[in-house]
Amino acid sequence: ALLAVWKAGGAYLPVDVAYPAERIAFMLADADAACVVTAAASLEVLPASLPATVVVDEPSLLAELAELPDTAVLAGERNGTLLPQNPAYLIYTSGSTGTPKGVLVEQGAVANHMRWMADTFALDGRDRVLARTALSFDASVWEVWLPLTTGATVCLAPVVVTREPAQLVEYIRRHRVTIAQFVPSLLALAVGTTGDGTGLSLRRVFVGGEPVTPALAAQTAASWSVDLHNLYGPSETTVQIAMHAFDAAADVTTVPIGRPVWNSRAYVLDAALCPVPVGVYGELYVAGEQLARGYARRPGLSAERFVANPFGAVGGRMYRTGDRVRWTAEGLLEFAGRADEQVKVRGFRIEPGEVQAVVAGHGGVAQALVLVREDVPGDRRLVAYVVPAAGEGGELAQGVREFVARRLPEYMVPSAVVVLEALPLTANGKVDRRALPVPRYAAGAGRGPSTLQEEILCQAFAEVLGLEGVGVDDDFFMLGGHSLLAVSLVEKLRGRGVSVSVRALFETPTVAGLVAVAGPELVVVPPNGIPEGAREITPEMLPLVELSAAELERVVASVEGGAANVADVYPLAPLQEGLLFHHLLGSDSGDDAYVLPVALEFDSRERLDAFAGALQQVVDRHDIYRTAVVWEGLREPVQVVWRHAVLPVTEVRLDPAEGDPVGALTAAAGSRIDVTRAPLLGLHVAEVPSGSIVALLRIHHLVQDHTGLDVMLGEVRAILAGQADTLA
Repeated sequence: ALLAVWKAGGAYLPVDVAYPAERIAFMLADADAACVVTAAASLEVLPASLPATVVVDEPSLLAELAELPDTAVLAGERNGTLLPQNPAYLIYTSGSTGTPKGVLVEQGAVANHMRWMADTFALDGRDRVLARTALSFDASVWEVWLPLTTGATVCLAPVVVTREPAQLVEYIRRHRVTIAQFVPSLLALAVGTTGDGTGLSLRRVFVGGEPVTPALAAQTAASWSVDLHNLYGPSETTVQIAMHAFDAAADVTTVPIGRPVWNSRAYVLDAALCPVPVGVYGELYVAGEQLARGYARRPGLSAERFVANPFGAVGGRMYRTGDRVRWTAEGLLEFAGRADEQVKVRGFRIEPGEVQAVVAGHGGVAQALVLVREDVPGDRRLVAYVVPAAGEGGELAQGVREFVARRLPEYMVPSAVVVLEALPLTANGKVDRRALPVPRYAAGAGRGPSTLQEEILCQAFAEVLGLEGVGVDDDFFMLGGHSLLAVSLVEKLRGRGVSVSVRALFETPTVAGLVAVAGPELVVVPPNGIPEGAREITPEMLPLVELSAAELERVVASVEGGAANVADVYPLAPLQEGLLFHHLLGSDSGDDAYVLPVALEFDSRERLDAFAGALQQVVDRHDIYRTAVVWEGLREPVQVVWRHAVLPVTEVRLDPAEGDPVGALTAAAGSRIDVTRAPLLGLHVAEVPSGSIVALLRIHHLVQDHTGLDVMLGEVRAILAGQADTLA
């Protein structure tokens, strides 16, 4: 049927009869299919209203076909000359909005890909190519057309065989298959069923669709005595757009996706479409002859993903893959996950693909998958699932976690490493993420508490981690703890009279270790933070930071009103540290890129005063708006929460002839804020000749994220509307 469609000059749309009827109906309607070719057994899953239908096993049709001449039909004979720009096939992929999108690929793109593969891998009449990929996936394209265009044989494996690794290996052996393609998940299972690969005729294995680990690649190459090639390519770039020949002798932690195929270009760009340096991750853009025409009937989506190519000829396009990659010094591309798979865990932005690449680099890991789970609402944790390489021992989970901890920041270390015999697979051989088991954070069978302090610590550990019990020697982080839970634990212990710091917990993450740090006696500290009106602040009141007496004195001296006005002291978050660095960097020039100005106009002084009063209430409600940063004389900067901070309102007189009052007010206010005094926001106001008042609200990014302004102004509106009591 596929060959017939191309001979007739048309494009084919593969439809899997296992799809839901609603999806099948959508695809046929969206593609505006001219004809449906099917078998009698599949008619029941097709929609009632169909275009012309050909039932290939209908007796009358078989009789009619038998009467037709057996002379060759030239491609496009019925519809004129077939051009490279003619569509070759339409394959639907999942859409980010939930609606499938059809990728329309042209004849010229397929021809380029087949020519490259035929020249690179030199198949001939002795080769037998395994066709195991469902036709509804674009990886099937080369499995069918490469052997047909090189004189090799296509071995069409039955569906039941493709889903059972042992049966698939037996099929390969029985039919003397020489070329085969796998996704890594299925390959690991297949290699595991064959031992040394005796009786296999395979000489070359292609792997793609998911990242392959160096351990699995090496195991495959050695066990099956084959050349292994890592293929990469989205449907929008016609099956594969890059290839890498695996070298078992190379000492690598990641198997590259290689270099672009014939007549193709790869660009690794930043958000401004500028090339990034070697070794720096960016987003992969692809240009060249293998780009698809676009998405059928989706011009907006096509324009979003197929963009103008600033590096090529006028009118050229490039496809934005959404994949994060980097160039190596050898000119190879390394894959690091999806750009749109970036997740936020405990306030940190994380690329699971980057973590997965490190996990996969452990010598004992044959397969790896890293994702974020939220098994308890609000508690998002990074989890790694691994399949051990042949001969790997039983301590793999702990070994992997320690391996990752030596290479990545703490917040990127998986909370749990789950060891599986095999990753669960979907019908097309990819990992079935919904079937992955929930991690078990089980405490060890070590000794229980023997003192009151150990009992308090063990109970607090268990409550924070959500476990029934914790032993004295159990590691907080090996039980699923992370930095945010560490802060929660310290706060809980503080309320129960045990004073330890977050740093101490990271250095000694067991009950036994913390007991040694805290000392034999319970240290009683205020359960609800620094007491209001305290005339003196002691280090025990600041469990989140470690300050000497002299440093503590400097912190208190920085606050207007002294100790009585200090509500809390915290370390800076990593992002705040970077913002403070840039603030100090620009001190000589007087510039600060992180002062955010918002211009407002009021029709009367009364309206301005009401706004300023409401804004003061918002400052009173939120600790972060009463926070300043102190670093002079300290080992590391801290943020200090004031109990009371008055919103500064500065009057500015403008020249009546000033044509741009907002610009003049901005110039008068300047671009810096004294970050050592709270609040890190303020108003500069000026009257204009029209009688209205212009106000410039300035906020420092140290206390304001990208959504904070919406929250602030939303609360101001509620207060002005008399709805302050409805605010959370």
